[in-house]
Amino acid sequence: MTTASDVKKRILEAARPACPQVGPYAVWVEEGKRYRWCSCGLSATQPWCDESHVGTAFQPIEFEAPITRVTGWDTPYPHAHEWRYFPGPQRLGEAMKATVAG
Repeated sequence: MTTASDVKKRILEAARPACPQVGPYAVWVEEGKRYRWCSCGLSATQPWCDESHVGTAFQPIEFEAPITRVTGWDTPYPHAHEWRYFPGPQRLGEAMKATVAG
């Protein structure tokens, strides 16, 4: 049986991330909130970092969500409703006004 320490050792030797899931994670992110995405693949809280990378060559990728939405390649909503989720001209205009207003 493969243990977490075996996987971590393998990653250290290969300098390649683990692949905990084939495909994207559909997760909800909130505009303006900061997130730490797991780049090592060892986190138990995928896709978010739980510091499992300590001792490896990997670091989490930190970002701030530009909009509130469900992320992932295959988001769970009908494509007919994409305009509600993706930043169209009106949402971009509102975001630019809010940015300029400070």
